[in-house]
Amino acid sequence: MEGQGKIAIVGGNSSIGRLLLAGPLAGARSFVRSGVAPEGGASVRRVARYQDIGAGDLAGCAAVINCAGAVSGSEEELEQANIALPRALAAACREAGVQRLVHISSFSVYGDAERIGGATPEVPRSAYGRSKLRGDQALLEAGDGAFEPVIARFPAILDPLRPKGKVALLLSAWRRLRVLPVPARDIRRSMISTAMVADVLAELAAGHRSGIVLAADPVPFTFARAAQAIRKAGGSRVHCARLPDFAFAPLRAAAPGLHASLFADSLLDPAANFARDRHSDLFAAIGAMVRRAGQ
Repeated sequence: MEGQGKIAIVGGNSSIGRLLLAGPLAGARSFVRSGVAPEGGASVRRVARYQDIGAGDLAGCAAVINCAGAVSGSEEELEQANIALPRALAAACREAGVQRLVHISSFSVYGDAERIGGATPEVPRSAYGRSKLRGDQALLEAGDGAFEPVIARFPAILDPLRPKGKVALLLSAWRRLRVLPVPARDIRRSMISTAMVADVLAELAAGHRSGIVLAADPVPFTFARAAQAIRKAGGSRVHCARLPDFAFAPLRAAAPGLHASLFADSLLDPAANFARDRHSDLFAAIGAMVRRAGQ
């Protein structure tokens, strides 16, 4: 039964959407475009485009969680997924009287910042980061007191069910090669699992926060801890080859974005971390990613 207080999830077939529907938001209304419909008795609505979701579709909802977006593609594709969609959802929410729209954003809006907090300048270095920042700004401009957008910014999200992205590729290569060249001074990078993201989103949808919220696993990624997780998962007896910083200069020059995302510090200030009191599951997620890649 759909009544007041219902939560809607846009992108119900995403890994995070599925976790929400299988756990804290089992009764949520789910919008999907393609693929297998989510299980668990959720109210599923199929749409040709998420931008087509209107006020009538959101009637009776107290909050909407937007799990849809794009991390790559042409500028037009990024604009449609990361700017036009949140803007359209905000308009539909306001018309329907939905109080809160929780939107997934990214630390990419901070570019190559090594320390991230509430006062960190927003200087994205990639087309993806720029599109996420513009989408965030459009949502914040739509807030009017009655409608409260929540911008949930996360670092790299590790997905054990669908291992992909730079971290997954790195772990896969490390597992095959057994030895990975890494900086002599181990890096520290904030990351987060899809499971923790889902828990944070559910809490934000039910809470009273608005504006920008930063969240990451309270324990940062390091290569030393990752090696232990891979060994524990039975992936391989992997090791780190510690090299001086100048050894990474060619990679830094040829692919600065790749170097910054894998071999440089990027750490969320614990005081600004919405998830700072949660139990860390980052290295359990890494182990699960390695086991899945080995199947």
